[in-house]
This record gives sequence, C-alpha cells and structure tokens, in this order.
Amino acid sequence: MDWDTGLLRKAEAYFDTSAHGKFWFGQGSMASDGTTEVDLSGTAVIGYASVADSAAGQFYRLDDGTLSDIFVGITFSDLDGLGRRLRVRYDSPSFNGFVLGTSVGQVVVPFRIGGTGWDVSLKYSNDKTDYMADYKVAAAITYADPGGDSEGLVGGSASVLHMPSGWSLTVAGGYEALVERNLHFLYAKLGHQADYFDVGNTAYSIDTYFGDNIATQQSESVSVGGQLVQLVDAWRSEFYLGIRSYIYEDAAAEYDRGFSMLTGARVKF
Repeated sequence: MDWDTGLLRKAEAYFDTSAHGKFWFGQGSMASDGTTEVDLSGTAVIGYASVADSAAGQFYRLDDGTLSDIFVGITFSDLDGLGRRLRVRYDSPSFNGFVLGTSVGQVVVPFRIGGTGWDVSLKYSNDKTDYMADYKVAAAITYADPGGDSEGLVGGSASVLHMPSGWSLTVAGGYEALVERNLHFLYAKLGHQADYFDVGNTAYSIDTYFGDNIATQQSESVSVGGQLVQLVDAWRSEFYLGIRSYIYEDAAAEYDRGFSMLTGARVKF
C-alpha cells in the first residue's frame, strides 16, 4: 500500500482484553476522535455538533448577490480531536463507566500531512443503574496535540436523556490554539423522542452553534437547525429531515445568510 496516495479509510488490528484494555495498531480513529460529538438525542444522523456537514461545499453569497470564495465547510468546525491516523492507541478497561484512552500517530492518508500528533481522552457512559435509573448519560473530554501549526486542542461533549419523558440535552465545546489565531465554539441541542407511531421511535430536536475565529481571525459563525427522525423498525431504517441556517461574518465582506435542507433514509443491516 502506498500510504502517501492510497485512498484508505481504515486498516487496523486490535487486541481486546477485559483485564488490560484494548490495543489498536494501524490506520484508524485516534483516541480523541468523536469526543465533541456525543449525542443521545436520536437525531444525530441528520444534525449534531459538526453543523457544516449538510452544506459544507456551498459558497456564501455576498450582499450584492454574487458568490464569494468562502464556503460553509471552512467557517464551522466542532474541533473533534485528531480523526483518523496511522497510529498506536490504547483504551483502558471500563471503570464504573469511565474509559481512558491515548494514542500517537501521523496523517498518511490520502497523503502525509504535518508531524506526529498525540492525544488523551476520558469517556463515560452509563447503563441503567440504581442511582440513575431514569437517565442515560454519555460524555467525553480530550486534550490533543495535533502537531503542525497547532499548539494544542481541548474539547468535549455531554448528553443526557431522561428516559421516562424522552427529553434530552446535549452540549459540546472546544478550543484550539493555532500559531495565528485561537478557535473556539459552543454547541447545544434540545431533543425529544417517543413512540408516537407503531412503526418505531420518533425523534425531533433543535440546536444552535456559536463559533469564533473558525475561518479567519475576528470571524463569527452562527447556525440554528431543526431535525426530525422517524424509525421504521420492521425495515431497520431511519427516515430523516434536517433544516439549518448559516450566518458568517468577517472583516473582508458582507455575506448573506445561508440555508440548507437535507432529507433521506438510512438502512442498517
């Protein structure tokens, strides 16, 4: 395999032991991957902390109606750890729902970028317990050194689902110090889910995102969205609809508000 040019998503091996934890080797997720994207709302298939996903390649229009050279994908980020790398990773056994992870690796796919990065993460999830019988809880936090022009990244998220009522609250945030600027964001989602129909669970939510200096110094990024997901258990499917607005401001120009709508279905088998 030519690691500099191969379009490879994952190629890894792991050893999983209940007493000593899990050891990973090869191309795959670093320990910090996913730490700002914990979400128990039931609507993450169509909307979560990475709010740019539904319109990442779309360009903003200037206030005179012409297209700018600024696109949605560079104006929003959830600073979600280090993603996939050629790495060595270790995840500890679960201690009362807590798992400690760490990894070190380099970006080699689709081509080699920057130097060696490392991270450490702490993740938590609970099953139904006596002291928290009505709540499902998940959370994660990380510190990462991506290498290159980044001087360090801190991020995390938490989500709580009240199972008797179906209401959930999800929050996320992150901060990264680059050589030329400091990026940070906050995200919040309120959701509800219930069995309104015999076919399966219905989940809906609203969320909001605030980011500073994501694309350039002294830029601001704001997004508000709504999501609807209907499960059809017999078909092992999710039908979803998401709408979202994007507001971006910087010192270079005036940009119109952007909108996206995305609908579709996902089948799991």
